[in-house]
Amino acid sequence: MRQRRARTETTHIHHDRRRRRWPRLAAALAGVPVAVALGLGPAAAWGAEASTRPHAIPGPATTTLPGTLLEGGFTDEGATTLFAYAAAGDEIVARIASTARTPAGARVVVTDPTGAVVHDDAVPVPIAGTHVGGAWIAAVEGVWTIAVVDPFVGTGGEASLAWDVGVVRGGASIPGRVWTESLAIHTPEQTTLELFAAAPDGALYRVTLDGYDGVDSTLRVNDVGNAAVGTCEPALRSVPMPHSPEAGGAGAAWWQPTDAQCEGLTDFRLFLDPPAADLPASTTAWADGRTDDTWLAASYVAPSIAELGFARETFASNAGVLSGSLLGQPGVVRVEVDADGDGAYDGPLDVVDEVAVLEPGPFSWRWDGLDASGAAVPVTATGVTMRATMAQVSPVHVVRIDAETSAGGIEVEALTGPAPGVATLHWDDTALEASSAARWTRPAALIGSDPATTSAGGVHGWDAGGEHPNQNDGRTGSWGDLRAIDDWAFIEDHAEAAVALAALPDLRIDKRVDAELLAADDGSAATVTWTIDVGNLGPVEATEVTVVDDYPAELDLATVRVVGGPSQGAFDAASGVWSVGALASGAVASVTLQGTVSTTPSAAATVANAAWVTSPQTPPSPGTCTPNDDLVSDDDRCDVVETPLVPVAVASPPATTPAAAPVPSPTLRPMRPTDPLPETGAAVSPIIGVGGALALLVGLAALGMRRRARRS
Repeated sequence: MRQRRARTETTHIHHDRRRRRWPRLAAALAGVPVAVALGLGPAAAWGAEASTRPHAIPGPATTTLPGTLLEGGFTDEGATTLFAYAAAGDEIVARIASTARTPAGARVVVTDPTGAVVHDDAVPVPIAGTHVGGAWIAAVEGVWTIAVVDPFVGTGGEASLAWDVGVVRGGASIPGRVWTESLAIHTPEQTTLELFAAAPDGALYRVTLDGYDGVDSTLRVNDVGNAAVGTCEPALRSVPMPHSPEAGGAGAAWWQPTDAQCEGLTDFRLFLDPPAADLPASTTAWADGRTDDTWLAASYVAPSIAELGFARETFASNAGVLSGSLLGQPGVVRVEVDADGDGAYDGPLDVVDEVAVLEPGPFSWRWDGLDASGAAVPVTATGVTMRATMAQVSPVHVVRIDAETSAGGIEVEALTGPAPGVATLHWDDTALEASSAARWTRPAALIGSDPATTSAGGVHGWDAGGEHPNQNDGRTGSWGDLRAIDDWAFIEDHAEAAVALAALPDLRIDKRVDAELLAADDGSAATVTWTIDVGNLGPVEATEVTVVDDYPAELDLATVRVVGGPSQGAFDAASGVWSVGALASGAVASVTLQGTVSTTPSAAATVANAAWVTSPQTPPSPGTCTPNDDLVSDDDRCDVVETPLVPVAVASPPATTPAAAPVPSPTLRPMRPTDPLPETGAAVSPIIGVGGALALLVGLAALGMRRRARRS
């Protein structure tokens, strides 16, 4: 079977490479420092109190990730945003403080569901223990944002803040109310991270990273992972980071897109606990001002494939577009073509490809009309079918970006779908092998896609090999240093649809001259008889078949007449159009015409006459016409015949001598009344009678000579 790289046909690319920042959030991060400096807005009321007072979160510590410090992160251009849903009366607590790694200027910006910035504080001096968080009672229901902003991006100025963020009610924290869409963290030592990745169509995964120490790393979880720059097609491979010098800067050809760059891409929401059961389906009150992507909780709906159809681009080949709709879930649709028509999709000539559909809705895939060997599949072939099935349902890509140590690997568990459980994991690091000779460590397997590998207990891990893992030179260091390591899994579910390709008729035409020419005396004209046969050699009926006889300029239209047939349909002698109608598979129709053609007298000439056959199921005429000997040898639905006109030698009539003047007859004696002549007709002068007889003899002699010349 012909295998192809997965592609997406249903997304659009946003060329603004910044992560999506909704209008209010962008304003908060860009404009609020000025407001704070002027003592304006809600943040002014917090000021020094928020910077000096710790805010404890009562209840179990279910609202943070142990052993991590929060950063803005290089990949997210210096800002990580936490989201928290609160009902009216709930308390939002952000217990955030500086550490020994925190530089001056690290900021925390908190915005309520109305878009009001209720807190904006920065670390004034680089010392540990400065509190830059706070606690607030929610006046209205909605989603709050807590943004952590690095003072410098990409220059070692990561915020590195200790954090504990949660929603509290009745003296206890409410698990499952806090999430992020991209998480930049510093891990001082190896730790275990457990996140719950939720999608808008109800897919939910538990992601566990054991023995994780990414130093300063980013976790990004969506349904694309790595992709070639400017595209939204899953690359299905691990790659160097864009700014890494590895392999001559090969990473610059790749990116880790978000929904800011790719319409339809799903950034999974990374909940710090299983999503709370009391989350509403959606809310319109978001701190960042968004008006779409406002979901909070969703139920899993099984996928289905509807409206599958195929349209040829032309009738000349099977190249065309398969289209359909994926409902219920996003995913990867596997497209198969039974090119040999044997009823199965696993033959050596059958074609298989995959289409990434990033959100439920329409999808399409173009087929070039070729089988797996590269040969064209005839349009007259029968039994050719196309099938669409689910290769992946709601795939999740976990990208560990610049993660120096991931000793225990990664485990992914599907929590929704028809068969929840630990998922099979896929990865492909083979593109990194050639530039890894000096790396301290490497994973046990460079590829986990074929055969697929269960993630139970954690797979695809690496350690530092006893060396300093964070070299940042693109050559040494640990396996994950300055790399975007992409692992993906998906829900196992089924959907299927199929469509048969209608075979096309195979129309052929043959035209011939099938009578001897009846040439004029000087060769300038001839009466010609033509027969046109049109046949359907294809497996299905052809409809609305039409033949057009391209009458030559030398044909006298007034002389055209039908002398045989047509065997079906009607022939218009004036226009040369034969309306054949429907022509069954294997059927042949005929018509015979006759007409007079003429050229320059006494000059040899050839009269060419062509005829075309068309129907709505055949390709347009190629514009040229090649002679063929019969129906089988026709390959352009056209035939042309040539009629030579050769002057005929005509014998000249014999020369004649003018008759001498008649000699007067002797004087006859007068007729006696007693000697009358019998009345046998009109009286004729004896002289006139002799001249008429002579002319008749000359004419008969000439006619005899002309007939002999014609027979010769």
